[in-house]
Amino acid sequence: MVKAQHVNQKRRSAFLFNSLFFLLLLFSFSLHGQVIITEVSANGEVELKNIGASNANIGTYWLCNFPAYELISDLTFTCGSTVIEPGKVAVVKTSDLGITAASGEVGLYTNSTFTSAAGLIDYVEWGNAGHTRAVLAIGKGIWTQGSFVPAFNSGQSIQTTVNASAATDWKIATPTLCDLVAAPNVNLAQNAKFGAVLTDSTGRTLYFFTRDAKKDTSFCNGTCATTWPIFYREKISPAAGLKASDFGTITRADGKKQSTYKGWPLHIYSGDAELGDSNGEGIGTFWYVAKPDYKVMIMDGNLKGLDGITYTSKYVPGTERVKYLVDAYGRTLYTFTRDSLLKNKFTNSTFSNNAIWPIYNDTLTKFPSGISDTLFKLTTVFGRPQLTFKGWPLYQYSQDSVRGHTKGITVGAVGRWPVAAPTLATAPSAPNVILTQNAKFGSILTDSTGRTLYFFTRDAKKDTSFCNGTCATTWPIFYREKITPAAGLKASDFGTITRADGKKQSTYKGWPLHIYSVDAVLGDTKGEGIGTFWYVAKPDYKVMIMDGNLKGLDGITYTSKYVPGTERVKYLVDAYGRTLYTFTRDSLLKNKFTNSTFSNNGIWPIYNDTLTKFPSGISDTLFKLTTVFGRQQLTFKGWPLYQYSQDSVRGHTKGITVGAVGRWPVASPTLGFAPSATTAVQEAFRDKLSLRLSPVPANESLLLEVNSEIAGEAVGTLYNLNGQAMKQFNFRLYEGKNQSRVDVSSLAKGLYLLSLTIDGQPAAYEKIIKY
Repeated sequence: MVKAQHVNQKRRSAFLFNSLFFLLLLFSFSLHGQVIITEVSANGEVELKNIGASNANIGTYWLCNFPAYELISDLTFTCGSTVIEPGKVAVVKTSDLGITAASGEVGLYTNSTFTSAAGLIDYVEWGNAGHTRAVLAIGKGIWTQGSFVPAFNSGQSIQTTVNASAATDWKIATPTLCDLVAAPNVNLAQNAKFGAVLTDSTGRTLYFFTRDAKKDTSFCNGTCATTWPIFYREKISPAAGLKASDFGTITRADGKKQSTYKGWPLHIYSGDAELGDSNGEGIGTFWYVAKPDYKVMIMDGNLKGLDGITYTSKYVPGTERVKYLVDAYGRTLYTFTRDSLLKNKFTNSTFSNNAIWPIYNDTLTKFPSGISDTLFKLTTVFGRPQLTFKGWPLYQYSQDSVRGHTKGITVGAVGRWPVAAPTLATAPSAPNVILTQNAKFGSILTDSTGRTLYFFTRDAKKDTSFCNGTCATTWPIFYREKITPAAGLKASDFGTITRADGKKQSTYKGWPLHIYSVDAVLGDTKGEGIGTFWYVAKPDYKVMIMDGNLKGLDGITYTSKYVPGTERVKYLVDAYGRTLYTFTRDSLLKNKFTNSTFSNNGIWPIYNDTLTKFPSGISDTLFKLTTVFGRQQLTFKGWPLYQYSQDSVRGHTKGITVGAVGRWPVASPTLGFAPSATTAVQEAFRDKLSLRLSPVPANESLLLEVNSEIAGEAVGTLYNLNGQAMKQFNFRLYEGKNQSRVDVSSLAKGLYLLSLTIDGQPAAYEKIIKY
């Protein structure tokens, strides 16, 4: 009996001891928390270890080295992520914490109230005792009064392997950061075409299947799973830059396990022969490389409303697999039928209805290759960004609690909130004439699909198109009932005409617009210059070519020789088709008509637009600016350009008979060069050089003799009467007498204009004859 009592007493003592020990452990754990500091390196890296039995999310934790502090989710992870598995570590690289090997402290907080011990769960100080946060740590029992780890060297770190509360628990050693992190079995690789993609540990690309629209279910079975093998790892160890919380596991219909990322079951493609291949991208518009940075993905499933009924893409009851856009986690994206182009008409200024239909305000980043990035833009809703697709603002529905839910399609009325389908029409008021940047021609006009628009030089009569019959087959007319121009274009520049065949045609600055049937690829400009009649439509032409009859103020039609007769003549006009003239009494770059008071400018206004864009059929070098009593005037082949006040309609050429027939000829591309002034040397060089050519006429060679008071790089160019540069030569100009011989034996007989520039500045012009 006594022995039994003695045994029971020992059992009670052991029970009390074990209970006390457990309580002490529990107390110690509650003080330190589930995550502790295990290493601090001289280069500012801090290792945190999860000593608990479940995953620990440290994304909202803070580190403090008084007076600096940093939120952990803002830091760069050397290894691990914001979610640490039991027994594993994460290492973060601090930037503003100011850690040095000589002296410092690191406190780990669950919140940002650093002056309170409530959020402080671990602490270490080195170099000396008495750092600012030590008082809180000592008071909480997670650090010892007067205890500190010695200072350490720049290539070292302080380390502990236990739940430390005193300096004696720490040592100074070579850094062992990241040693407890499992080797990644899902990596983040940089693909040359798609950027960051997910791969397995061997480098094979992982994929999403758009038909996986139901939570915890894969729809790739049977032969599909042979072509697209499932990817499964019992335990996912993600590489840096990936979050473990984004991975999961499902049990498939065939009983096998499959790993998921952001809810998407992961696959490998059997057609990827080489590591890093991404041949499966876009196959069948169902398969896409798995990326961590998608802002939008495609899903392919049934549309089931809040009423439990399944609807088609027409929003009538029925079964149909519909492709629609979702966010990276498979949550459905919607549009609102009452919105318009880039205009959210639902969300109010207080955002009180945003809880039901939250705007999707992710930034512009990555989208699946099956949808052009250009279809997405950001708009602003009361100061917040909202992503739009084809001009439609995007929303999500609060009751879509599971990936693939489409409950919002029946809210308010069936189809009032349609899913954002890739086939969605562009939002109302979307531009149907676009301003596109072309590598060769700069700004050009295209239709909404990107097809280039063209002008026809023969359209020289107001409200009339001369491209009919087979011409209109090769050059289809462009017409939109209502033109909505893109930014940079003015609606007032567009109009509509009724053609001879009764069809409507849209116009720009009076020019009927056409498409070229041979342009096979969007952005093609193969029609430019065809027959010297067709040119891409540009908003910035300063001069265009027109091809029509010349009818004077007297009502008589004249030929290019300015005698009565019918002849189609090519001549220059401004961007709106208003005729440009020259004055026969002018000379090279010299306006001899306009007086100093500009009193006669009302009848013959000088054309004073700047040098910008000209049709490809005419060399830009033939246009220069001259100055007329302080105002600029554009010249062509040295002839100052004018317009006539009574040409009230595009294509009018009334000015050709003013004064005398042909005194004011139209500025024709075939116009000869303007006569030289009393000297061919330009004003800026008049007192600095003289130019003499010999022999004139020339046959085999031409000798240039230049007496100059300046030195520089000289360039000579010989133009024919059509303005084509036929020969160019360079020479170094020195002070004094310079001679340069030019071989002209290869030039055809005829009249040429020599243009001489010095250091890029027009210096002299002179005519030569080749025989």
